[in-house]
Amino acid sequence: MWPRLSGIRGFAVFVGGLCAAVLACGSAGATELTVVLDNPVDGVTVVIGQETVVSSTVTSEAGLTHAVLTVDGTVIRSDTPSEWSPDSYRFTQSWVPRRKGRVILSVVAFDQFGNSSDPVSIELRVVSKDAAASDNNLDQRATKASTPYVTGSYTNNTTLAAGDTGLVTSYCPAETTIVGGGFATDDDVVFYAQIKVGNGWLGYAWNTGIESHLITSYAVCLSNAPHASTTLVVGEAVIAGGEKGKAVATCPVGTIVTGGGYNAYPASDLRPYISRKDYTAEAWESWAHNLTGSPLTHQAYAVCLSGLGGSIRQAEVVSPLVPPDVSRLATPSCNPGEVLTSGGFGAEDDVRVRNSSGPWEIANNEWRVYARNSSSTTNRSFWGYAICATLGIFADGFESGNTTAWSSSVP
Repeated sequence: MWPRLSGIRGFAVFVGGLCAAVLACGSAGATELTVVLDNPVDGVTVVIGQETVVSSTVTSEAGLTHAVLTVDGTVIRSDTPSEWSPDSYRFTQSWVPRRKGRVILSVVAFDQFGNSSDPVSIELRVVSKDAAASDNNLDQRATKASTPYVTGSYTNNTTLAAGDTGLVTSYCPAETTIVGGGFATDDDVVFYAQIKVGNGWLGYAWNTGIESHLITSYAVCLSNAPHASTTLVVGEAVIAGGEKGKAVATCPVGTIVTGGGYNAYPASDLRPYISRKDYTAEAWESWAHNLTGSPLTHQAYAVCLSGLGGSIRQAEVVSPLVPPDVSRLATPSCNPGEVLTSGGFGAEDDVRVRNSSGPWEIANNEWRVYARNSSSTTNRSFWGYAICATLGIFADGFESGNTTAWSSSVP
């Protein structure tokens, strides 16, 4: 999608009228106000009588009040955020076309000072259902499920006594799909295993401290994708005594990696310090340090998504050098239009990762990694990773039951 900000005859005149009719476009406190319209994309074909979902992410320095959807200069609807005056909000607005031909669809947003954004506009082609059935170039991304793909986290926790090992499992609700997971705990606790189990996420942990600590498991669940499913793939490697090494789990052809984990058992002998997507393949890699003098087997787990198609991008944030005995937070995030499916971490020696979890923030696009430098003398760094998916769409918008996946690059 590319926004058409000019060259649409009559639209500038309409916006001026809209400001007067809906909310005066004041100039008080001029602030940045932007709209990213990512569904539908410019130039797609939609069908008379079928709902078209319009999704846009709006940001404002002054707080948002509402967004207005128009078609050919006519106001279709005006929607307000579900919370008071947020700085960022994702609007989902629907429209049902009633006539054939080409139309201009536009979104304008407003802040609490009365400022309006530049209009973001796309052109759509409206056809009859019969014409759509015979149109080989029809892009049905605009008529997908009435709600965009979203992820959310579901948690479960338990208390782990000093010196004990234990597990905690969180589960995704029915009609959602597990795509990844994470954990949260205290500095004294080591999560030595993270793994998908059924439609949930399990963590094994060891409390190395002298007090009881809470351990929490996060399951990241994908909604509005009834045809999606995930499988677990295992990869392993033997790490020599005293050495560091990695295990890699590779997803099958035709699937994409949305998350992953590891098994670094026994906890006192193998110390996991990197868990992330492989840089060059649809795979998950896990690094561990063998603290013994004998070879040990380390496992990596990949969560592989099928039924949707699409692509994965890994966002990375490197923490500044962390002074001794200081904690820091790294917050990698996904772009508007991407779906955060999981995250990962990496840490130098002496850094204890106590939290790797998400999604967070209003748009559910942020992964958080919280860690402490346990060294008493040396500055250290750590990394946070967010797994960001651009998901394909099923061609199921027309009651045909067709479950052939459409790539996000369909023309």
